[in-house]
Amino acid sequence: MKNLQQEHIEITQEVKKEIENLKIVFPAHYGKLYYEASLAHHIELKPDELLTHEMLDEKIVRHIITLSDYADQAIATIETENKTILTSVLEEIKQLQEEIQELQKHGTIAP
Repeated sequence: MKNLQQEHIEITQEVKKEIENLKIVFPAHYGKLYYEASLAHHIELKPDELLTHEMLDEKIVRHIITLSDYADQAIATIETENKTILTSVLEEIKQLQEEIQELQKHGTIAP
């Protein structure tokens, strides 16, 4: 019997092969393919190991709205030359950027 890590390596290779000719692969699509391949290997993923469209869409939409708000604030602040607000907006954008980079690191969104 193979160990679980080896099974996941094989599943990953299968999914990579399946998507290599696709021009665009969304994370939720990759997750669906991975889930289906894991079932073929008789591995049932736990709920916290699954990435659903709803989870991904909600997080991405939230980030887009937040980033849009920060951009609006930054533009208004630059126009009024209010350095205090600009510094605050800059810090908020840096925190958002770190979270986006973390999502990219985990393959949740494309870099």
